[in-house]
Amino acid sequence: MGKTTIVTNVAAGLAQRGLRVLLIDCDAQGNLQNQFNVKTENSLVDLLLGGDVEIASVRPGLELINSGKKRLAEAELSLSGKTARESVMRERLKTLDGYDYVFCDLSPTVTLINTMALAFCDYLIVPVSMSFYAITGAHQILETAEEISQLSKIDLVGLILNFYNSRTNLAKMVTQAVRDKWGSKVFKTVIRKNVAIEEAPSQRLTIYEHAPRSHGAEDFNNLTEEFLKKW
Repeated sequence: MGKTTIVTNVAAGLAQRGLRVLLIDCDAQGNLQNQFNVKTENSLVDLLLGGDVEIASVRPGLELINSGKKRLAEAELSLSGKTARESVMRERLKTLDGYDYVFCDLSPTVTLINTMALAFCDYLIVPVSMSFYAITGAHQILETAEEISQLSKIDLVGLILNFYNSRTNLAKMVTQAVRDKWGSKVFKTVIRKNVAIEEAPSQRLTIYEHAPRSHGAEDFNNLTEEFLKKW
């Protein structure tokens, strides 16, 4: 659903505005750490298992905790029998201070790590690509978040329409269906399908660095402004 691209570029947009932002990669694929080409000795896995974590500076005002990639399975196995395991991440990260925003990039499947991340977060943003399967996925994420909110309240900030192509009937149908279902919870800004957005990760760059005059940079700039207005 383009979740890592959205997290990367919204966070970068906030950092460019002078805010301090922390990214936490919660996906075994490690797309966020791949995006910034950062390797650290200690990762989210070490933190969850009671050890130290290394926070890497990836851009001015922008920092990152690596996931530990495949070792996340190790953490899940170790924590699966633990009492109140859903609150482990929240407890381990409660000493975090000095950040204006903390973003968790979740995996696309239901995992214990995702559950812990949702219990840690105060707010949820859901990207929706131009597919009716993506709407089903959004429903599932929101249902999971609603279940977790009984343990730790999490509010939906909004849904972001991604990979939008105004020339296709499918995009128009999905957009209408999402706006009809969630109304004002859907961001007005849409992220248009743009080759520059697709190229940027392969260059280890944000859209602002790779193609600052592209439609992609324009869309993410507008999305960041709209995001800030919600607070």
